[in-house]
Amino acid sequence: MSETWLISDTHFGHANIGRYCSRPEGWEELIWKNLEAVPAGATLIHLGDVALLPRRELAGVMSRLPGREKVLVEGNHDKRSRIRSVPGWSKVVRYGDLLEVQPGDLDTHSPRIVACHRPTDFPDPLADIFLFGHVHDTRPMWEWDRFGYLWVNLCVERWNYKPVPLSFILDVWSSPHVTWRNPS
Repeated sequence: MSETWLISDTHFGHANIGRYCSRPEGWEELIWKNLEAVPAGATLIHLGDVALLPRRELAGVMSRLPGREKVLVEGNHDKRSRIRSVPGWSKVVRYGDLLEVQPGDLDTHSPRIVACHRPTDFPDPLADIFLFGHVHDTRPMWEWDRFGYLWVNLCVERWNYKPVPLSFILDVWSSPHVTWRNPS
């Protein structure tokens, strides 16, 4: 299986998000530059709110997204933009539904991982790792809940506008005693 990368809430073409979330000058270009880290043969899972652009411009965004496979977990803004209908997605998970993410090397110690756009859409308990977006900078990068489940906020604001390799999240999950910092 190919390497898997994750990103959420890019909001390409959404000028107001820069002000709402105090994004830096040139944040769109920064995200595009950082997406270059995703290998051509990888799987990119976007946890929603890809772009707020006219429909005719969405194909341009889709063509720039890296990876051999591209999976969309639809966000609340994606419903309006209809980006799910743009050709190029390997899979689209409708807004409010869950995606089960499979680590590349499954064994008896692999965690169960689920992804959704909003953290409030997860039933409890369901998995070992919950991947989500939507909340931007209002929740930390990750947190362990009282049951020992790992919650990971993949909004670009929390990750220096970079996509995150699933392997990094699996390292965090397998070493909860380690104090992890944001990779720069």
